[in-house]
Amino acid sequence: MTLEYCGINYRGWAKQPGFLTIEGVLSDRLEEILKEKPGLIAAGRTDAGVHAKAQVVNFFTKRSIPNEGLKKALNALLPGDIRVLKVKDAPFEFHSRFSAKKKDYQYVISKKYSVFEKGLVFYCPYNLDINIMREAARLFTGSRNFKKFSLTDKRREKINTVRNLYKLGIIAKQDKIILNFSGESFLRGMIRQIGGILLEVGRGRFNPDIIKKALKSNIPMKEKWTLLPADGLYLVKVYY
Repeated sequence: MTLEYCGINYRGWAKQPGFLTIEGVLSDRLEEILKEKPGLIAAGRTDAGVHAKAQVVNFFTKRSIPNEGLKKALNALLPGDIRVLKVKDAPFEFHSRFSAKKKDYQYVISKKYSVFEKGLVFYCPYNLDINIMREAARLFTGSRNFKKFSLTDKRREKINTVRNLYKLGIIAKQDKIILNFSGESFLRGMIRQIGGILLEVGRGRFNPDIIKKALKSNIPMKEKWTLLPADGLYLVKVYY
């Protein structure tokens, strides 16, 4: 299934006891229709407040139901901030996460505050130098150790923090600045940490050289940069 959702009211994708989550709501509605509890696998386990324009989810079922019928039934039961866009059969070995070749994310920054965009964009009141941000963004592309640009769980210190970031583009359009990320996979908090340092560079607080230092050095950084909130982050597309 491909679905879109607004993450404002949810504690992320993954089920958590006592919290409203995308997986919890979708699983409950599917159980109503299929009369069995599905095990859902998502392409990306989005954090609390993060949105998706094309999240991909797969599950197994013993029930036989037309794909279009399942889509219509789900959309009739789901709340208005979760919508199923497409349902289709997949090969038995398909895995939404591990079969993915590439994922695209966007982070949307607004220079103009609007109450109608609250929770959907990150408002930044500072004047930003887009050119120096683009210069800094180029330092992140390629195979890099992003440990200092992630929220890696200390209990999982042995996790491989090397990731291949294919593209990091910055578009300035009217009152919006859009950071476009394309990569094989991403660490937890990686996009929001990278976005944070790019904003710090853009407003003149840090020089781009700090990025080179953070990517190459094993020594802990004394400097601290902003972790952007979830508001402006979107999972845009998953490639298979």
